[in-house]
Amino acid sequence: MSTKRESYERTKKEGKALKQRDRVLDLLKRVGPLSREEVAIITRIRISSACGRVNELIKEKKVTVAGTKWNPGTQRNVETVQANF
Repeated sequence: MSTKRESYERTKKEGKALKQRDRVLDLLKRVGPLSREEVAIITRIRISSACGRVNELIKEKKVTVAGTKWNPGTQRNVETVQANF
């Protein structure tokens, strides 16, 4: 069994993280503001990975928080993110 850190390092080494980031950024450019959960579902990336890639893109200022929207499944407001053009 591996730790989160080991999994992240393996993903990074194999180039998966870069491919996932490209998919996330491309999606946000095409579709517009989405929640992290929607990004995960549409790209078929695990939610933890999608959150990680979105956070990396936010740090690089390629993606920004666009606002919030109501998630009926969780009964909470969730952040939406969008690509910076």
